[in-house]
Amino acid sequence: INQRLNAEMREAKEEVELVFNTSPDAAVISRLSDGFIVYANEGFTTLSGFTHQESIGRTSLDINIWKNPEDRQKIIGLLREKGSVANFESQFQRKDGGLFNGLVSANIINLQKIPHIITVTRDITERKQMEEKLKAMSLTDELTGLYNRRGFLALAEQQLKIAERT
Repeated sequence: INQRLNAEMREAKEEVELVFNTSPDAAVISRLSDGFIVYANEGFTTLSGFTHQESIGRTSLDINIWKNPEDRQKIIGLLREKGSVANFESQFQRKDGGLFNGLVSANIINLQKIPHIITVTRDITERKQMEEKLKAMSLTDELTGLYNRRGFLALAEQQLKIAERT
């Protein structure tokens, strides 16, 4: 019976690891108390450029993945307050120094009675670039490249606010 139960547990663990590693999103499990990275999937390696050896056993601050470390503190605060975070936008830094925008969701889980954080980050860089492009297109004339009416009004409103302050 024990052998059968151990085999079933091993099989269930392998299935969970398979699902975890199949995701194209970056998934990381870290300790809540100190941010020590316990596990990172292949999506994390692909997205960040850090290998398993470079990330596991260190913190996200050690590998300097946060462009703004304050964002990490905000996520930790929300996790302690609510127990989970959904769709938190932040900028991250790859190993090579390149930046990417990520959409972060996280939950607190207990592993061997120790609180951990499971964090999943989706690369939304292309979406953010498209948003910027659409915003620029909505403010300028396609033919001349000059501000259109909407762009002029937005710029005029901004300049009026500056004038009022000074």
